[in-house]
Amino acid sequence: MGWLSCLEAQISLRIVATEKGYMRWSPTLIGVEVLNVGGGPLFLQSYEGRSWLRFLVRRGNLSNPGLMVRQVQEFEQPDLALEPGETARFRFDLTPFYSIRELGPYVVQAVVRLPGAEDAEVVSDPIEISVVPGRVIWTGDFGGGTITKRRMSLLRHISGAEERLYAQIEAPEEGLVYLCRPIGRLTLGIAPQSAIDALGNWSILFRSGQRTFDYYEFGPNGELLQQEQLVQVTTPPRLVGGPGGYSVVGGEKPSALKEDTLRSTQPGLAGVTESSALPQQDSISEVGAARMSERPIRDKPSPRSSESADGPRVRRNRS
Repeated sequence: MGWLSCLEAQISLRIVATEKGYMRWSPTLIGVEVLNVGGGPLFLQSYEGRSWLRFLVRRGNLSNPGLMVRQVQEFEQPDLALEPGETARFRFDLTPFYSIRELGPYVVQAVVRLPGAEDAEVVSDPIEISVVPGRVIWTGDFGGGTITKRRMSLLRHISGAEERLYAQIEAPEEGLVYLCRPIGRLTLGIAPQSAIDALGNWSILFRSGQRTFDYYEFGPNGELLQQEQLVQVTTPPRLVGGPGGYSVVGGEKPSALKEDTLRSTQPGLAGVTESSALPQQDSISEVGAARMSERPIRDKPSPRSSESADGPRVRRNRS
């Protein structure tokens, strides 16, 4: 067996979809598993500015994969060291880096560059994912004139047996999406409450359980300002406006608040489809998955942009 063949035999690579259908603009989290099946240690690292991990994304389905989707932003995966028999499992968000903008099916493969070999790579088996629309249940605008207009929307999306609530912030005139995140599970009974104050801060209150309510406040660029969970005591909590903006009246905080999933690299989506192979907890933290609030996604070319019309571009939010 040659040198490159030995390296290829040392790596087992596979990926799985974490969702049956990903809502457009939301995180497209792919579960990645890298296994060292060789007899010696394995060290994966970037080489001359090229990440050891990349993805091949095509429009179409497994039976008829189409044109390659372009990469809209470079990334560099952190170095990875594996002892013999050791496995690394993590999730990677494709949305900020690849032009996955149109509805419909896509075919995805992961590619690992072999250590010490400039062009030798290991490619995973392909998987098929779908980008699906959400249903808008509330929308409101902020700004205009000298202030760039923001549009805030609440959307519903069914994932498996759950119906989730998503928060989305976009700048329609600039063709940018600042935020599209799942914020919780929707339950029947009370419609979500939503309001925007004079500074463009967006308050959302919704029932997340039989007697529990979740509250979120986002800034106009998608930054998370506040998150709370409240328990109904007598009457349901409600949003109330005042000189300083909106606040919640009623309800009590439980003794242990849930973790702020929007600040992690795993923004609160369901577990990987094969939980025994890719569990909820990553063995490698902070790998992959960029926060959407840090990288607005270009929906369409603006009049001031020279980019081509074949897909949006991702740029870092400097505000």
